[in-house]
Amino acid sequence: MLESHVRYRQPAAFDDRLRVHARVGELRGARFRFDYEITRDGEVIADGWTSHACRRREDPAPDAHPADSGGRDR
Repeated sequence: MLESHVRYRQPAAFDDRLRVHARVGELRGARFRFDYEITRDGEVIADGWTSHACRRREDPAPDAHPADSGGRDR
């Protein structure tokens, strides 16, 4: 993970039933971003995002996300 951000709109209690909605917000080369929305009874109580980068274990430089590889093995 490279970076994260959250905006708390309302507090939640330990026993609240929450729903976490996650989706891919951006996918560009080696970098991608997930967007999140947390709801309680249909009301958004928090939202945010995390940004990530792919890399090969043996090479710390960013490497294209597997979905961008066109089906090629990496």
